[in-house]
Amino acid sequence: MGRESVPTVPMTVATAGRDDRIDALRGLALLGILLVNIQSFVWGGTSPAGYLLDDATAFDGVVFLLVVTFVNTKFMPLFAMLFGAGFALLLARLRNVTSAPHAVFRRRMRFLLAFGILHGVLFYFGDITQMYALAGLVLLRYDGHAVAALRRSVVMWWIGALALTALLTWGVAGSLPDPIELASELEANFAVFTGEGYVAQLQTRVRLFVDIVFANLVGLPMAVALMLTGMLAQRAGWLVDRAALAWRIALVIGLVVGLPSALVYGVLLYT
Repeated sequence: MGRESVPTVPMTVATAGRDDRIDALRGLALLGILLVNIQSFVWGGTSPAGYLLDDATAFDGVVFLLVVTFVNTKFMPLFAMLFGAGFALLLARLRNVTSAPHAVFRRRMRFLLAFGILHGVLFYFGDITQMYALAGLVLLRYDGHAVAALRRSVVMWWIGALALTALLTWGVAGSLPDPIELASELEANFAVFTGEGYVAQLQTRVRLFVDIVFANLVGLPMAVALMLTGMLAQRAGWLVDRAALAWRIALVIGLVVGLPSALVYGVLLYT
């Protein structure tokens, strides 16, 4: 039901080769992710918001507030949506070069999963590519959907992801870790990553990576919802139509819901 053998979007410049706009946005997203993740490179902490030490200056506080308000959690959604748009582009190209595009994509996702696990254990514990590999396999289930059916699937995934987020937020609201315990763990991680050899660091790396994998699995429904949104944007032609209604809706939601929520989120994290 609601499925078809090939996508309805014709092969255009945007679907036949690399899309410079998507590549540019992906670069912007990676820059924003780096601005957030760099604190974990330095401290060995898993909080995406970073940390303010007791001797932080007023300038440190301003920078922290700006980062947690306008950067933290803002670029991962963009990167995930671009992954979904790239998925739609890739499958369109694969159909022109192979009779088994899904098999090729599954092979790529298996490689990405293996790479993500090795990278998370051996290099950077905050790796997220293993979750992208799992989410990418989920996207295959929707590759043959018509735009209308894909839109309904996007709505259902968003409802499920938001409901899960609300449930988890309510569940952990009264059991947040003590800041002193977090500070002690941060100091211990920092001592390991700056004072121990690579082999001695592996135990800490694996422990932190396991925590990240668990968090990624919890966040998998939201990642799929974002990727399907990007896939829908590509399939529905929004990425080549700057006047599409979807952009005006996104702008209104961003200004009315997103910006106030970001300000509240930033102030809460700061305080």
